[in-house]
Amino acid sequence: MEKKKQLKEDYKKLNKENKVISYLSLKNMKSDIYKYGYTYSNKKYALMVLASIACTVGFAYIYQLKPFCIAIVLITILLCVPSLIRARFKGTFQERKFNDVDIYLHQMAFSFQKNPKILSALEDTERVATGKLKVTLRKAIISIEESTSCYHTESVQQFQSSSAP
Repeated sequence: MEKKKQLKEDYKKLNKENKVISYLSLKNMKSDIYKYGYTYSNKKYALMVLASIACTVGFAYIYQLKPFCIAIVLITILLCVPSLIRARFKGTFQERKFNDVDIYLHQMAFSFQKNPKILSALEDTERVATGKLKVTLRKAIISIEESTSCYHTESVQQFQSSSAP
């Protein structure tokens, strides 16, 4: 029983260490950024790290920090750089999504006020939409058209069967 507990604790520690190493990994950072629809080169990352080190050393020189303090600040900066880069791309991604939703809501409201039919409002909105939003609107339009045609076909069949002698 004691060995199982020890193994579980060791596994948890190892898992936490792997998460930290994984989070600091350039490869994982680039894949996270790619998920947001962007790319980030090794060159840009190296420039960001060098700029961070240069700023840290410059401010350390201005404020006449001791080497121990400089080392602590450098380590902190190097640990924060991946997080800052991810946050920048995540913010840009969320801003783009927000703009898509804003376009959708305004266009739908305007189109629906002009002609109070969902299908025509979706079609108007699709004309001004781009990217994933345009694809999603196209799927919605197709779905409505198919369900309407199925409903219409069923109604005609019911009418024909009820009027048959």
